[in-house]
Amino acid sequence: MLKSYWRHYTTRFQLSLLILLFFVINFFVQIVLTVIFQKLGYLNPADLSSINTLSPASKINAFMLFQAISSTSTFAGVAFLFSYFVHPQPIAYIQYRPSNTSLYYCLVPIVIIAAIPFVQHINTLIGQIPMGTAIKLYEDNMNELFKGLMQMHNGQDLIIRLFVFALVPAICEEYFFRGVLLRLLLQIVGGPGKAILISSFAFALIHMEPHAFISLCLSGIMLGYIYLWTGSLRYSIFAHALFNGIQIMIEYITQMQNLAPIEQLPAIITITAILLFMASFYFLFKHKIEAPDNWLNNFRDETINN
Repeated sequence: MLKSYWRHYTTRFQLSLLILLFFVINFFVQIVLTVIFQKLGYLNPADLSSINTLSPASKINAFMLFQAISSTSTFAGVAFLFSYFVHPQPIAYIQYRPSNTSLYYCLVPIVIIAAIPFVQHINTLIGQIPMGTAIKLYEDNMNELFKGLMQMHNGQDLIIRLFVFALVPAICEEYFFRGVLLRLLLQIVGGPGKAILISSFAFALIHMEPHAFISLCLSGIMLGYIYLWTGSLRYSIFAHALFNGIQIMIEYITQMQNLAPIEQLPAIITITAILLFMASFYFLFKHKIEAPDNWLNNFRDETINN
């Protein structure tokens, strides 16, 4: 019955249902996964907050599996359930106007590659702002977690991390934040600017990285416009995966070549990257597609055969 009625609710109520569904499923998944992993002897609750460079490979691999399942269930699972309750063909719900143009596959990588130095520069500047002892302790623990998870000794380790931390988040988070949440916000607030800003704020907030909040918000804005201008989630997923994947590749090369981590890029590289980003992003805007007039009608006028 649910799939017959959710699309007839007001958009604001649908948004409330989406948020409720997200927190309920997230809570349920976290508890179930924690119990299952503990029963199997892979992880206990303490391991979830104490992964570091000294953790055994078995614990790190178990944590990555936990993370992949959790991300898939919480983001993609919620987005799929919601879009199914609105329409029995979830892919049709998020459909905009898929484009097959190869131009986007050329432009999007340029946008992403140029954006990375800019984002890194912002993180460096924001990182110099003191935010209190509690946040510093939290971020120190997160850095230790990141270093532990990013330990790579061979190509297999690299592939696993590209899958868990680049491909899976790209598919699941884009489906949720751009495919469903942004669509609802476009109906509520109207203009794409406000809708993208709010969805990007939620995108940054859910990652719980205080010093990276601004850069995450800007990344969400970039991904939102890539989705709207190209007309398909495939390009925002591609951009998201590429953004994460390049940083993982840099980390892998740094470890394999025993290079010192790059704390800050030379100013000329940052400035060049910003100019290239602005030019490529503008070019993408000039080649955007126009959305169909009925894209946001939520299928309310269609008859669904149950």
